Amino acid sequence: MNMPILPLAWASPVTVAKRRNHARQVRVPAALEVERGQLLRLMNPDRHAPCIWLVVAPAGYGKTTLLTQLERQHQQLGRQVTHLHAAELPTLLEALQTAPPTTILLDSMESLSDESQTLLQRVIDGWPPGHTLVCAGRSLLNLRVGRSLLDAVAAEIGTHDLAFDTSELIDLAHQLGVTDRLEAVVQSVSRQTRGWPAGARALLLASRAGVSPTDAVPSTLVRYVEEEICSAFTGSQLNTLMDLATLETFNLPLLAGLPGQPVHWEELDGLRRAGACIETFEGERIEGSHEWFRLNPLAARVLALRQQTLNHLRSRLLQQYAANWRAQHAPTPAPVAATQPKQSPFHLSPRETEILRFLAEGLSAKEIAARLSLSVSTVKTHRKKIYSKMSVARRSQAIAAGRAIGLI
Repeated sequence: MNMPILPLAWASPVTVAKRRNHARQVRVPAALEVERGQLLRLMNPDRHAPCIWLVVAPAGYGKTTLLTQLERQHQQLGRQVTHLHAAELPTLLEALQTAPPTTILLDSMESLSDESQTLLQRVIDGWPPGHTLVCAGRSLLNLRVGRSLLDAVAAEIGTHDLAFDTSELIDLAHQLGVTDRLEAVVQSVSRQTRGWPAGARALLLASRAGVSPTDAVPSTLVRYVEEEICSAFTGSQLNTLMDLATLETFNLPLLAGLPGQPVHWEELDGLRRAGACIETFEGERIEGSHEWFRLNPLAARVLALRQQTLNHLRSRLLQQYAANWRAQHAPTPAPVAATQPKQSPFHLSPRETEILRFLAEGLSAKEIAARLSLSVSTVKTHRKKIYSKMSVARRSQAIAAGRAIGLI
């Protein structure tokens, strides 16, 4: 279903006809909709908000939904609201000179041509007070908005702002009919998605069907990622994204040595500009001043599974490379006396080393607990500490890293 484009009060009949025939229609979100109350209050034109809002985030963060809610809000405030087509950019500023307070909504600005981007830049630079411009898209393209941001004429809404908080996840869960173990389910969904709305919806739908959010990646999410994320990148960009997903966390030195396909800052920045959800990550323990990054964890799971399916040899090669790299760059342990037992470069305790070896044998937490006369929760706590010290996220990575330094 398409959202009707509302003609501006000051638009000529010819312009209106062109808009009806040629304008790119804005999609209406599904009836199920989480109210973005905090963002709507922030962007309320009656509170002396900035005149220009730049809503920039990867696929699945609810940009179009936000624009729909803004349209309703601004109409209730008595403002003229319209969806802008690129063909109207050349005459927009002139038309606004005689228009009543108007809100202009531009969705999917990443699809603009180079010529339209230039025109949009002129519109932003010359935007008149009293009107509101909201541009949404997966990237800022090559727009220069630094001065507008510093002058408080413009403000940016990013992934952090669009991510669902706990109350919004609970609202979504209620709308989807998820009631069983609601608090635990929402906590799990929040941890896995980091508030990514599309991912949260997929996991909650699976939970409603009786599937735990941690059990498997829902097929609905796999399809969504294929259609909305994979299709937005070139073949080489998608291959790089799958490599990053397999690595899970990465920094520039690690990427520069990738076997067969090293990645440098220009490529990483290009992926960001194209709409990849690359975020900084504070969890690494490896020494060095380089910043660490990761993809959205849930999207990364889908992309990593895609690579395992299409090229499992590449997937295994990257996992081994990452384990070896981390082992080589782990903090150097302090010298110890010859009579003392040899320490792990990851500073694992004897008990943690013992559990790591049991993990390498394929034993479950319950089986390890039985062998060591420990509780299952104690074993899981040790396992979590092992992963943290080794800067890994799963068993296979811990085992590879342990083997690389001779612990196993």
